[in-house]
Amino acid sequence: ALLTKLSESLDTWATISFDANAAEKARVDAVRSGIAFEKMKARFKAQQSANTPKPSTNPPAGGSPVSKEEFAAGGVMAGEDKYQKGHAYIPFKGEVTGKNYKPGDVLDPQDALATYKSEDGPTWCNQFAMDFAKKVCKNNPFEGLVQGNTLASQLGEYMQKTTTKFQELTSIESAWTYSNQGKLVFFSTPDHISIAHPTEAAAMLVRQVEGKDYKFGKVVQAGGTNGIINLNEAWGSKKFPKIKTYLYLGE
Repeated sequence: ALLTKLSESLDTWATISFDANAAEKARVDAVRSGIAFEKMKARFKAQQSANTPKPSTNPPAGGSPVSKEEFAAGGVMAGEDKYQKGHAYIPFKGEVTGKNYKPGDVLDPQDALATYKSEDGPTWCNQFAMDFAKKVCKNNPFEGLVQGNTLASQLGEYMQKTTTKFQELTSIESAWTYSNQGKLVFFSTPDHISIAHPTEAAAMLVRQVEGKDYKFGKVVQAGGTNGIINLNEAWGSKKFPKIKTYLYLGE
């Protein structure tokens, strides 16, 4: 009887021991399986990341955006002598004095009057706008126009008619939404053209004209005043309702 009980006890111990070992083995296997799964998941994520296309460094349709550095360089460019009021933009011979002018030379009032109908000489907003656009755009936005013979009014007419290249915006303020994204936006009246320059929200100004608030920022231009200036320095705020605003859509 004692031997029988001993035998039963040993059988019970063996069974418990086996069950414990089996449970431990199952636990270890489960842990190992979990680790293996996590490793597999990590490898999958790494592979997926490697296969994910990286953002393209190629210019988007319409050409590369204009960088802040390019806009800033436009301000420097507007300071060149050939864009100053009363200076020669292109080489020519004075009708009265016979002087041979080079780009940037100051015009003699007699030659200025004979050629440009003003002793003060011309302003070069049109030439600066076209030069800057060619400099920062992949293709010339004003291709087809003869630059030396194109007035500011004709640039405005061209942008209004060429809807495949230009979109008229509904407000002056919206120009800086696009300009801050590196887009090229032109302001136009029959006697002047200017280009929106990126402007932070805190630097935007407001003027009320005819009971309407106009919010505006900076422009880069040549004209009566050259460089990076506020819009109300390019046009008096009373002229704001007359300004047309055109977004260049790209190539």
